[in-house]
Amino acid sequence: MRIIKWFILILVIITKIYCSPYNHLDIQLALLILSAGDHDGNIVKDANLEYMKINISKDPSNKVEKDIVDIIPSLRKIKEDNYNNENELNQRIEIKF
Repeated sequence: MRIIKWFILILVIITKIYCSPYNHLDIQLALLILSAGDHDGNIVKDANLEYMKINISKDPSNKVEKDIVDIIPSLRKIKEDNYNNENELNQRIEIKF
């Protein structure tokens, strides 16, 4: 009986460690940012030159649409700045993140 208790305790601890959002949140944010960009690295815009919106609600009947700069507001500041060349923009992004 004691072995079963130890096994369950170890199983719960391992599950808690591997299912922790702290271990996966940075990967999820990186994938979210990459999915909002085109092949040149720019944020995708629709025909009206507005950032493309996605439905972020779990319930399909309740549509809550946001774009990537509403989800991650620091991306808005990067896109609003004017830079002379692409190297300045890349340096700014590396400093920010």
